[in-house]
Amino acid sequence: LPAIVERHFPFDASKLSVSQRKLYTPQQIRNRVARYSDFAASYPQLLPDNIRSAEFITRLSEEAPRFMSLVPAANEILGGKPEFIALCHWNANVDNGWFWHNAGGDLECGLMDWGNVSQMNVAMALWGCLSAAETDIWDNHLEELLLLFALEFKNCGGAALDIEELNLHILLYAGTMGLAWLLDAPPLLLKLVPDLADVNSRFDPRIAEVEAARAQLQIMTVFLNLWETQDLGKLLDWLHRHQKR
Repeated sequence: LPAIVERHFPFDASKLSVSQRKLYTPQQIRNRVARYSDFAASYPQLLPDNIRSAEFITRLSEEAPRFMSLVPAANEILGGKPEFIALCHWNANVDNGWFWHNAGGDLECGLMDWGNVSQMNVAMALWGCLSAAETDIWDNHLEELLLLFALEFKNCGGAALDIEELNLHILLYAGTMGLAWLLDAPPLLLKLVPDLADVNSRFDPRIAEVEAARAQLQIMTVFLNLWETQDLGKLLDWLHRHQKR
C-alpha cells in the first residue's frame, strides 16, 4: 500500500475487534444458546429447519462456549497474514460507496461512509458485505464469489489468495462476530416486535419494515446457518493447537 495509506490508516489489529464489549464468558454463551433454543421453539416460522433442530442446538451449546474461549487465537490468525490485509470498509456493502465515470471514461469510486475504514483482513469486509445475504448465496455460491474476489484482488495489485484459507478466515470472523453480538438478537426481536407470535414469517411487514428487526434476524440466521453447514465445530481443535504454539 502507498505511504499515504500507512500514514492515515495504519494497521492496528487491536482496533479490529468486533467491539469494545468485554468478551462473554463460556457460561454466558451457554445461557444465550439456551435462550436461542427457547426462541427457536417458540417462533419456528422465523427460522430455517436446520438451525432449530435439537441436534444442532445441542451441538451449538457444546461448541459455542469453547469457540468463545478461543477468540484470541482466531484474532491472532486474522491479523497475522499480511497478504490478506488491505484497506477496507468494515461493512463493504455497495451502498457505502458511489461510482462515476471520469473525463477519460474510466469508472471510479469513492466512499460516503468512512466508519471503521482501516487496514484489515479482507475476510472482515467480505463478511460485512455478505452477512445479510440469503442463505442460498452462502450455501451454493460462496466459492464462486470468493474466486471472483480473489481474481479481482490480484488484478488490482493484491496477493494471490488461497481460497480455502480465505474461506477459513471468513468462518473465524463470522464465529467471533456472531458470538459477540448475534446471539443477543432474540430479546431484541421480542422487544421490537411485541406480537411476534402472530407473525407468519420473516417477510411479514412487522419485521420487514423494521430495519433493526429485519437485519438482526437475517444476520443471526446467516451466522447460525454457517455454523451448521460449514461445521465451525471442526475448527475448534485446530484453533486450540494454534493457541498452544
